[in-house]
Amino acid sequence: MKIVGKVRILGTPLVAPLTERPCAFFDAVAENYAGVVIARETFGHDFLVEDDTGLALVRVKSAQVVVKLDACYESDTTQATSRQWALLTRHIRPQRGRVRYREGTLTPGEIVAVVGTPYLEAHPNPDPRTSGQFREMAMRLVFDSDDRDTVQITDDL
Repeated sequence: MKIVGKVRILGTPLVAPLTERPCAFFDAVAENYAGVVIARETFGHDFLVEDDTGLALVRVKSAQVVVKLDACYESDTTQATSRQWALLTRHIRPQRGRVRYREGTLTPGEIVAVVGTPYLEAHPNPDPRTSGQFREMAMRLVFDSDDRDTVQITDDL
């Protein structure tokens, strides 16, 4: 099944290391002058996708996530910003030379596609449009990778 909708953050958003964008997922990469990756940080936490039919929970832990690396910078290590320098020093001992930085995120409100085999899960109804109405237990789709199925997530639509 495939759904397309807007990212909604669960809890406290992550902060992307290069741009400090609030997000549910980030991929930050630094490459040397030869195009070799010298530092990479990728991290995400569960988030919701909202479409016209409601909310789906997306579990990120084992998902295959592909984000557009839409923030691109280049600098000499001697002119790196504090965020660029921090990324480098967490992974390598920086030496002089040109470095290219790229970062992609899944930010609140961004349109994403999620593909996988979801299951239904009962949950408290967070939708204020239906509060106070009699209805059965609210259900939502949950996308979660397992041994048989992988969840794929992308903002590259």
